[in-house]
Amino acid sequence: MQRAWIAFVLLGLSSYLCAQTAQTPEQVALIRAKEKVLASLDAIPNYTCLQTIERVQLKGEPGRQPDGSPLPLDALLERADSSDTLRVEVGFAGNKEFYSWPGEGSFEEKSLLKMVGFGFISSGTFATALRNAFLGSTELFRAAGEEDLNGRRVLRYDYLAKGAGRALLLADRNPRTEVPYEGSVWIDAVTFDILRLRIKAEALSVPDISEIWGQLDYAVTNIGSGAFLLPQSAHMMVRLPAGVQRHNRSVFSGCRLFGVSSELSFDDGPAAITPASARTEKLELPADAILRVKFGTRIDSEKSSVGDKIEGQLERAVKKGGQLVVPKGAIVTGRIRRLDRFRKPARHVLGLEITELRFENRVARIQATLRQVSPIPGQTSGETRNLNQTAGMITQFPHGQNQTQIFTDPNLPGIGMIPIDAGKFKIRPGWKTIWKVEVAE
Repeated sequence: MQRAWIAFVLLGLSSYLCAQTAQTPEQVALIRAKEKVLASLDAIPNYTCLQTIERVQLKGEPGRQPDGSPLPLDALLERADSSDTLRVEVGFAGNKEFYSWPGEGSFEEKSLLKMVGFGFISSGTFATALRNAFLGSTELFRAAGEEDLNGRRVLRYDYLAKGAGRALLLADRNPRTEVPYEGSVWIDAVTFDILRLRIKAEALSVPDISEIWGQLDYAVTNIGSGAFLLPQSAHMMVRLPAGVQRHNRSVFSGCRLFGVSSELSFDDGPAAITPASARTEKLELPADAILRVKFGTRIDSEKSSVGDKIEGQLERAVKKGGQLVVPKGAIVTGRIRRLDRFRKPARHVLGLEITELRFENRVARIQATLRQVSPIPGQTSGETRNLNQTAGMITQFPHGQNQTQIFTDPNLPGIGMIPIDAGKFKIRPGWKTIWKVEVAE
């Protein structure tokens, strides 16, 4: 998957609501919906959710639904050339979105693409899409009639957004590019809650994208002592001129207030949400330190996801000049950073990184190169051409009969990637690795 990031930011879209004269029932419903949306967004506290992202890539046109929308992602998974699943924490504060890996304990103001590092990623679905859809300069909504949506009577409105400041933002290119789009919104006819928001852009001026389509489904969600309108799921698709489709489906769960142990700060530098923690002492590691780590984490291709934490212990102490620097048994933590599934032939690429070494109250943030891994069932030991073409891995470390083949990618420093020729695999606790420290903070 090539790098691509589409910020799901609907710029400057609002309804034709300024007239105070007699209004049709459809206009009244739209006014009530806008009032509820803005009141909810203005009152919503700082909160965070777990965001599970499924990514799919396939070639050709797999068919469409009767209204022209892409097929549901579950149907596309059966035809996917490649796919993976990510889990991230997304936070919303100060009308901005922040991301971190699950359990990391802090949020930074950086794009989801920069954090994940590869593949097609859509962002802005968490809260900003709805806010931008109902803020901005006057824009015309056209009532499109009544429909049934999951058993609820809804009113549908279509809209067109074009011109300066009213466009979909393609944020992965320099300069950033805006493209006009059209869309629809579905409003509950009784409660006036927004239930669905959809966008579509075709015949684009950018040469590398033929179509953009996105849909967000909303529901009232309890956060703390209040109830607020939040996205429940989002499906985003881009179609390339060569017929390749790339899909993201995000599901939001476990939404909650930031805990009492967290604090939000906006200094002169980038905004960040940082948890209060016990005082720690910086641990200095020697240059090129070798870490032999035995992991207690189980990895299952059918259950594990990109972003999942891995944890192990040092099997040998680290010394410098004969002096003990890090004792045996120190805790090493990291993440699964890639878990690509390929359908034909059935195989996986597993990417691992370690980021922290800790003992007592001493901590080192590290970037290290994976040099060896204990044998993994299904691990490939021969042909690498297809893997080079599909996964972009270019550096191979030597491996012997009892060692696992490892690749690295200069675009993903610190991530060791392991090709596994199996439709599914399990790695039981106790697997061993050797890492060489490149950067320690």
